[in-house]
Amino acid sequence: MDPAGELTHFHQGELSTEDYVLEFIRLAPLTRMGEESQMAMFWRGLAEPLRSWMPWWEQDWNFFECYAALALQLCGSALVAGVTRSEITGAMAFVEEDFEAVHRCGVCCRDFSISLPEKIKALSGSCVIIKCRFEIKDEYDKNLTKSARGCWLKNGTSLEKNLVFNSSSPKNNDLKGEITGKLHEKNCTTIFYDVSSNHNGDYFFRIEGSGGLKYTYTGNSSTINVIESPPKPTVKLYEDEEEVLEGSSVSLRCSAESLCSSPPPTLTWSSTPRIPLSESSRQQELISDLNFTATHRHHRVTFTCTITYQLQDKNKTAQDNITLHVQYAPKISPSSSCVSGDVTVCFCEVDGNPSPELRWHMSGRPVTNFSNPFISEERLNSTGLRSSITLHQSLTHTFTLECVGNNTHGNASQLLQMPPPVDRLWEIEDLSTDD
Repeated sequence: MDPAGELTHFHQGELSTEDYVLEFIRLAPLTRMGEESQMAMFWRGLAEPLRSWMPWWEQDWNFFECYAALALQLCGSALVAGVTRSEITGAMAFVEEDFEAVHRCGVCCRDFSISLPEKIKALSGSCVIIKCRFEIKDEYDKNLTKSARGCWLKNGTSLEKNLVFNSSSPKNNDLKGEITGKLHEKNCTTIFYDVSSNHNGDYFFRIEGSGGLKYTYTGNSSTINVIESPPKPTVKLYEDEEEVLEGSSVSLRCSAESLCSSPPPTLTWSSTPRIPLSESSRQQELISDLNFTATHRHHRVTFTCTITYQLQDKNKTAQDNITLHVQYAPKISPSSSCVSGDVTVCFCEVDGNPSPELRWHMSGRPVTNFSNPFISEERLNSTGLRSSITLHQSLTHTFTLECVGNNTHGNASQLLQMPPPVDRLWEIEDLSTDD
């Protein structure tokens, strides 16, 4: 395959960016292709995500070395590719140069640019932070000193009409705040205080240094949106399960978007009905975990997480909650008992999730529902069941009675104390009277 065909089919693949550039440099001079065609092939052959990061080749790129150097710079390489031209033929020759040669690229490798968030939420009455870094043409590096000043323009880029903040005259600004970043280190991070709906809008940054360094970054802006109430936190079951089993470890996580505030916002837990809570928090990340071992008492308990912003005039809060569902084996109520009259009636209450079945055993054998004894059931709620059994007096002398509840997680049973028959009670009372 001729050099032109080889270059046409050449792609970075798994090659490092350095190896790709050097191999491209080797192949390109062997072809008769024009510089624009070579640039298009160079861009097309780059692997993702580098190809998406690279701008499309334009005439403003005066040298291939600048375009290749940008690719190397984006991938963190210290290698720089240079270009020389034959004075006789005008043909390009490519050479590998030392890192110090990066300045040969001039302004084409470093231009005015800025990095700042596209959209920012701010809570009314609190503060707002614009995280900001900028870049300048390297010819102005000498003009960026500690005396440089930063300006913010709102809803436009006219210095006369849209200026709302100038770091050199804070008392005269429409907006109260300060640039917390060091401008001479190209950090323009800014905080505005006591924000209100008047702060809503698009903000453009301007840098002013000595000499000719005066530039407004018109291509990028931050949009501030002031809200009256804080965003709701999010509460989730850590394992993201719908139900947990009694005895298992439970982790509830509350996370929240942290807006600028002094003091920082806090997260707190509460429950309905109220139970003792022990939480662990990472307030830097605005995350709070609630950890405990699940019991049947946690079933249908609602856990609420509240975020609180302490502002000068009042606190602002927002909440989210989750209701826990716990599965557990049956539990028989200690109130289960028997009462005697003309007949003996015994009651048994059982609770479990899923809702258990309840059976009666007489002397160890299951009892079916017929006229004597007579069994009835009543559903108390989604997990509770109450059953009663009516016994003829003659049966209470010779049988033991047991209620048994069971579901998919286990069973529980309780022997019921049979009361003496009514005539036996009269005998006992007569004996006590005789004494």
